[in-house]
Amino acid sequence: MGEPAPRGNADPDRCRVHAPGHDHLRWRRNTPVGLRVLRGARLPRREAAEPPAPERSIPDPGRALRRGGCAQVPGIRPAREPRRAHQDPRHRALPVDPRVDRVRAGAARVGGAGGVKHDVGLCALIVNYNTGSYAVSCVESLQREWAREGRDPARLSIVCVDNASPTDQSEFLTRLEGLGVEVVRSEENLGYARGMNLAYERTDGAPGDAVAVLNPDLFFLPGAIGTMIDYLFDHPECGCVDPATCIDALGVFNLPRNLLPTPVEHWRVTLAQLTPAFARRYSRYRLRRALEWWGTDQPVASDMLSGCCLFLRRAVVERMGRVMDPRYPLYFEDTDLFRTLRGMGLTVVHHGGARILHHWSRSALVGGDFDHEPQRRHDISRDLYYAKFYGPLGRLAVAAANALHRRWPKDRLGRPMAELEHLGDFDGPLELTLPREARFLIEISVNPTFIICGGIFGEGASWVCPEEAWEWLFQLDYYVRAVDLDTLETLGTWSFRKTSAGRNHAMTSEEIEALEGRLLSAAVR
Repeated sequence: MGEPAPRGNADPDRCRVHAPGHDHLRWRRNTPVGLRVLRGARLPRREAAEPPAPERSIPDPGRALRRGGCAQVPGIRPAREPRRAHQDPRHRALPVDPRVDRVRAGAARVGGAGGVKHDVGLCALIVNYNTGSYAVSCVESLQREWAREGRDPARLSIVCVDNASPTDQSEFLTRLEGLGVEVVRSEENLGYARGMNLAYERTDGAPGDAVAVLNPDLFFLPGAIGTMIDYLFDHPECGCVDPATCIDALGVFNLPRNLLPTPVEHWRVTLAQLTPAFARRYSRYRLRRALEWWGTDQPVASDMLSGCCLFLRRAVVERMGRVMDPRYPLYFEDTDLFRTLRGMGLTVVHHGGARILHHWSRSALVGGDFDHEPQRRHDISRDLYYAKFYGPLGRLAVAAANALHRRWPKDRLGRPMAELEHLGDFDGPLELTLPREARFLIEISVNPTFIICGGIFGEGASWVCPEEAWEWLFQLDYYVRAVDLDTLETLGTWSFRKTSAGRNHAMTSEEIEALEGRLLSAAVR
């Protein structure tokens, strides 16, 4: 089926949901407050667009940066097909791609695209660490969707660097080579950033081509490639774009939104783990930003994305001189990339109209041991990031928060932010009964403070997890709460344990085709 995936140094998202620490979480700042939850999840209008800001030089890694501006969208409007995006007056305007439901339209196609808008080449870069079976599935889905859109196979090149995986990957690396992938077998674990840079060095192409930075545990769905490429080349002010990600092919489990790491946000998360009162306050802060992310199929400008799937123009990568800063041994390399792009006057955009599957840290094995080498690399990267962008005072603020966390009584760390009803053990799919009929959001986390969560949308007085989504959850303790989308009132908070093993092999094209109209049927419309 697929080889086991112990902790992985190839996946910058491995601790996004499950790590016992919290320094790695991605945060953002300067987000407008007052986001209203409306019945239709769409972007609001703007009155006028401003020209993009002039290009600026790449930040000097030897000094700190304290740049406060970012291009963000402050709210959501219920219109079905908005023509333009509203923009906070402090930030640059973000043009909106006029296509709606591109993914579902792409899924309905049975033949080629009949011509493409931007006929560009694509160099896809993958770093593998013990996840060869997933890398094979990722490449197969990428090649299949590239052909489905009517693109020239000769213009798609893929390079995979195996980062000295400790388990035998020869079978899967040979299969990748059979698919036309250039496989580079490193004799040492280079880390994610150096691995990506090495993969890029093995490519060639024109400045007008695209570059994709990919985790191995991805699966491309119909329409995603074209949506991201078209947006990227329609908007030259865009530095990189990423898709919406979900664990399962039905689109039930939306993966968490990453927030930009800052000293202030680091303190917010630290305090949330110390006391339930702070946890509830941080939950309200995080929920508003997550709804903006999950509740749209349009582009949203941000200061932070997931690093699992990024599309960039090759000309932008050439200007940077590399894909990622090689000094990061693991973690924070994608955060540095986003800040570098924004420092160059480019936007960083999440496109809700492009959807892919991200098999939720299969390259990391959720629940695995985070101590020793991964922890050491994380700490080095964290210190480098805060020194580079926030200087000595920023590092001092983060160190103070960490010291407080270490000294806090262990029995008072990570207390639930609300009283939990324990539902017991579940071998089969979870069933929830709500106190009343409602349009609801279910948040699921492995942490009782809910500092970071996946999201599930539903309507009614109950919810049953589909089997196709349930199988992707690991065998762990989970914490769940339901929120009324119209009032933001908490309808209930529960805990349960999944006793059945999680799926450990990637999706196949046959499974996707068998879903037919059910593909992404639970995704936001």
